[in-house]
Amino acid sequence: MAGCAPATSADSIHLTADAVPATITVLDELPLTPLGKPDKRTLRTRATSTPQPSMTDPS
Repeated sequence: MAGCAPATSADSIHLTADAVPATITVLDELPLTPLGKPDKRTLRTRATSTPQPSMTDPS
């Protein structure tokens, strides 16, 4: 994109509270449908059924 500069540090990114996800799930790989597309149904199921470790602010 013309005119867009990449973010160079965390200080340059400001998100409103509603733009920050409540949880982040890390996967080794995306579940795929038989056609090779990401399986959104399986992703939703995993996100709601997997207990998330608590995240704390490192500062």
